[in-house]
Amino acid sequence: MTPAFDTLITRGVRDAERWQAHRRARLVRRLAAGVLCLLLAVGLAVGLTFNARTARQRERLTAECREQATLLAERTAEYHGKADLPTVRIDCTADPQAGLLQAREALDRLAAAGRR
Repeated sequence: MTPAFDTLITRGVRDAERWQAHRRARLVRRLAAGVLCLLLAVGLAVGLTFNARTARQRERLTAECREQATLLAERTAEYHGKADLPTVRIDCTADPQAGLLQAREALDRLAAAGRR
C-alpha cells in the first residue's frame, strides 16, 4: 500500500466518523425535541383538565349559593319576629364560596332569631 492510499483511507474513516457523529447529534436533537413536545402536550392536557374541573366546581358552588340566597330571601320575607335582622348582601358570582358561607351564617342567625 502506498502512503497516499493510506491517507485516503484515514481521511475516509475520519469523514465517516464525522458523518456518524453528525447523525447521532441530529438524532439526539430530534429525540430531545420529541420529548419536549410530549411534555408540553401532557402539561397542556393536565392544565385543561384542571381548568375544566375547577370551572365545574365553581358552577356547582354558584348554583348552591344562589339556592341558599333564595332560601334566605324567602325565610326573611316570612319572618315576623321582634328582632331586627341585619341586611346581608350575598354575591354568588364574585366569590361563590364566600357567598355560600355568608348565606349559611345568615340562615343560622335567622333560625336563632326565630327561636327566641
